[in-house]
Amino acid sequence: MREHHRPGLFWALLSFCFLFGFAGEVEAQGLAKTLYKDKVNGFKFRPPSKFATVPARERLQSMGILCFMDSELRETGASVYVLKLDDALGGKGGPYASKKAKKEKEGESAVLAKRPTLEDYLTLQFADSFRPSRTFEDKEFKVKGEKGRHRQWKVKGYTLDAFSYPGPDMDVHLLYFVSDRYAKSKKGSKWLKMQKKSGRSFERMTAAKEVDLSQMDYKDLLKYHKVKDAQYKDWRIVPTPSKKYIIKTSSKRGAFIKNAITRLERSRKLFEKDFPPADFGQKMTAVSVVRICNTPEEFHKYGGTRRGVAGWFNPGTEELVLYSGEKNKKNDDLTFGVMSHEAFHQYCHFLFQRSEAHRWFDEGHGDYYAGAAWYKGKAYVKPEAASEGINRLPEAKLMVENGDMVPLQKHLNFTHGQWQTQGPKNISCYAQSWSIIYMLRQGSLGKISKKYWKKEYADIIPNYMNTLLKGYAEEYAVILAEREEEAEEEKRELTGKDRDIDRSDLKTSQRNAIWEKAMEASWGQIDLDKFEEQWLDYVANAVK
Repeated sequence: MREHHRPGLFWALLSFCFLFGFAGEVEAQGLAKTLYKDKVNGFKFRPPSKFATVPARERLQSMGILCFMDSELRETGASVYVLKLDDALGGKGGPYASKKAKKEKEGESAVLAKRPTLEDYLTLQFADSFRPSRTFEDKEFKVKGEKGRHRQWKVKGYTLDAFSYPGPDMDVHLLYFVSDRYAKSKKGSKWLKMQKKSGRSFERMTAAKEVDLSQMDYKDLLKYHKVKDAQYKDWRIVPTPSKKYIIKTSSKRGAFIKNAITRLERSRKLFEKDFPPADFGQKMTAVSVVRICNTPEEFHKYGGTRRGVAGWFNPGTEELVLYSGEKNKKNDDLTFGVMSHEAFHQYCHFLFQRSEAHRWFDEGHGDYYAGAAWYKGKAYVKPEAASEGINRLPEAKLMVENGDMVPLQKHLNFTHGQWQTQGPKNISCYAQSWSIIYMLRQGSLGKISKKYWKKEYADIIPNYMNTLLKGYAEEYAVILAEREEEAEEEKRELTGKDRDIDRSDLKTSQRNAIWEKAMEASWGQIDLDKFEEQWLDYVANAVK
């Protein structure tokens, strides 16, 4: 999944704390006792106290944002953005690439790369409202031998103080936003002085060496993530008994995290039972990272999502993201159901060697496992076990009754976009795919009457998966061979990154060809019209 950052998202995130921040009297504000230490990029500084730190998601990192901090004092409307700008951001494919760089041919990206400036960043974010030349302050300074520059602008009702530190490999910018209204108040002058102290506390330190994660065992991975996320206040790294997950969380609810780990590990065993890696010629060595935010607000700010989203898996970062929220059985049940849904996507991501399947398979199975429950340690899946909001049976029955089910020939072959917009409701696509998967999986377990079931239906999912995996493996092997040949000609060794091939390296036409073969090897081997007749009857009359 490739996500693209919209300029408007920056403004929405900046306004978030002012709209939803913690209420309370503004009191004397000082600097935090704990330093923000970025061991990966090699710098540290002392941020303001009483600021909640949220790591930046991948699409924000692609713009250079490392993290953002929001003041818990609502009246200030204050935020701090930590920004890193390097040459790669201005190269081919980068968000700040020049017109010339965007037109360059493959293999020439390093030649035309140009490091973006802070003005480039602010111009992109605030479009026509930012005037680089209209600074209210512009001073160069030195702190502990480090050259810096302090500039101040007025941007959309905010005072922006920017402290910039150029370096050979990257420039670091600390951006302090505070509402103009507060900046002009009696307390505002003290606040601006505090920000200045924070901005001038910057120091460089030795950066951690780059590592090959694929060569790390679980113990080393835990150490790596602790170093990588050490600067994020209130976040901690939690291991799991199976050593198949690493939990990153800011949640204050210890019992919730314990239950979440239990749910994750049970779900993983269920996935492995239904999709044994060995049956598909795979080895599952990857460790899954799960991020659990403390509140819905923190979750939405991290992901740039809106109300109604309860969790997601991003193939780009390979991270599953959820939130704990306040203690509430209804909310917890929803989160745990979404957890199993998204955990299946994460499992398949690694099982499929970072490739992708049709939406009927992905989302249908995700909703199927959202209805997983355990009794005396034994797993079972039933519609009623899914929490309110992700129980698809009522909607599926209504769709059959109203004649809203899309013909299977179309639904099964939909592209992602077509599937998502099939209607008539935004959940209809999920309900239809869930009902197909539920019938296939229950039938394979021998839990469906012969009235609705033929033995050849049990081969649909295995044949689909085997053909899909074989197709991707063949295409990836061709790409790897081409890279090896190129490296040999250039007399160099392939790096781990060169060998890391996934869905993004394929053309849409190549992926579609693999999908077509998988569909022919599975659904193409049965009488689809007969299956559709039995499936509709099954959903309407047999599923309770």
